[in-house]
Amino acid sequence: MGYNIRGFILPKLESFLSNENYQSIPYANLNNSYILVPLTDELYDQVNMYQGIAEPGYTYLTDKLFDFGTQLSIFVKSVAAYIEADYFGGHGNQSAIVWCNGKKIYEETEAKESINKAIRTMGTIKEHGKDEFETIGLNKYRRLEDWVESF
Repeated sequence: MGYNIRGFILPKLESFLSNENYQSIPYANLNNSYILVPLTDELYDQVNMYQGIAEPGYTYLTDKLFDFGTQLSIFVKSVAAYIEADYFGGHGNQSAIVWCNGKKIYEETEAKESINKAIRTMGTIKEHGKDEFETIGLNKYRRLEDWVESF
């Protein structure tokens, strides 16, 4: 069985949700007052404008998406993370980056605990018997498409 996800994790703030620049961007509610903005094909194309240059250690993150994540963290005046993971049959990788008010404060690529460390960097304390990934609810769906269909 596989697992894949890619997108931005942000604090759930009314200023983001009601801003006209971001209203058309789909998101899913997570636990601990976070939201997931999945990196859909549409968002990927919209941000990259077919000009993005791949960032080392990532499959989907480009220079344009890096700038988008930086701007999201400035807009929410807090932390924002970009995560991606792709696993099948127990094999795969994950990468993550966290910005705080426009500055990169954490990044780890192609490492086993990248996403948990990113969520921890965002301030999440894992619940008893769960890791950070489960604590905020990223285990709810196994495929990016399922997150998109949940809107």
